[in-house]
Amino acid sequence: MGNQKETQKNPQYKYASTREKLCFGIGAIGKDAICNLVGAFLMLWSSDCRIQRRAQQP
Repeated sequence: MGNQKETQKNPQYKYASTREKLCFGIGAIGKDAICNLVGAFLMLWSSDCRIQRRAQQP
């Protein structure tokens, strides 16, 4: 109950600022971009390189 009363007295702690929201959104977009790039690389590497190596083996 103590935290709820403190939040009501200081409303700046209740909501994120516009700057925090913007930075969080940019960070989320960056994280998703990196995950997609790594996933695409691994998918292409595993499908192209590994299949060609198996085909070249006698």
